[in-house]
Amino acid sequence: MKINYRGLRKKQDIILKDHKGTNFIAYELLPIHTNQKSFYGKAIVIEDNYKNRYLQSYETVVAAITRDGFIKMWGSWSVTSSKHIHDFYSSMVLMVIAKKNGIN
Repeated sequence: MKINYRGLRKKQDIILKDHKGTNFIAYELLPIHTNQKSFYGKAIVIEDNYKNRYLQSYETVVAAITRDGFIKMWGSWSVTSSKHIHDFYSSMVLMVIAKKNGIN
């Protein structure tokens, strides 16, 4: 499922359903390791009912975090997509640390 929406800001911005009735929530990935204020809608996180998270960089899903761990979908990326992947991984690690410490 590819999403091409700009201006997403918070987790509940877009809720989609696929043909099987699975809900997907899409939101913009915000930069952590750069001075940028935004990725300008070019990095979208898609989350399903099972808490799997997929990173769409531009129009391609390039990484995922599932219960099996962190998965990179491709072997090579642009510099920008590499930044998206790095910030996606870092933000998910920070979420896990926050949950373990009781921070929501």
